[in-house]
Amino acid sequence: SPKSVVVNDATPNSVMELFWKESGKKFLQSILDDEETIDQLISLQEAPSVIVKTAFELSQRRRVIQQLPQYKDLPKVAHFADKLARIYRTEGVEKMISAVKQRPDTPQGRAMAYAFLHAVGKAEDKKWKFSKVEIESGEFLKPYVDRLLKEKPEAYHAAFKELLVASGSSASLDDYKIR
Repeated sequence: SPKSVVVNDATPNSVMELFWKESGKKFLQSILDDEETIDQLISLQEAPSVIVKTAFELSQRRRVIQQLPQYKDLPKVAHFADKLARIYRTEGVEKMISAVKQRPDTPQGRAMAYAFLHAVGKAEDKKWKFSKVEIESGEFLKPYVDRLLKEKPEAYHAAFKELLVASGSSASLDDYKIR
């Protein structure tokens, strides 16, 4: 049964706190369908608004990932590129930039890293870490990375294929796709 509440100087958070104990979990269940994650969120020592925001962000990330094709046992540079594209799509530029540090330590891996940094406008200040050849290769790969980062989920596989071909990979991406 609906309740009436009168609150002076209410913030959205103060209103949420009034109902959090009895309805917080149910509210999170309307956002996420994962009991384990919901229990972890409920146990956080955070304001309800922070918990709800976190739940929405998780839900959004999972939706993005579910729409993308899934791959198994990709070659190192391909795995690296796919991982960066997924981080970019789910967690944003800053997280992707920090993940670039885990690049395969090969000329192709470094060129791919440079291409991703270049695609998000962050290559200039890191240029000194790359050789002239890696920079040139990365600049060549940039338009392919741009497409991989921005393409709709249904065209991700095709964009990923083009990037790998452009990077000189002989791997057939179709062999690694599991859905």
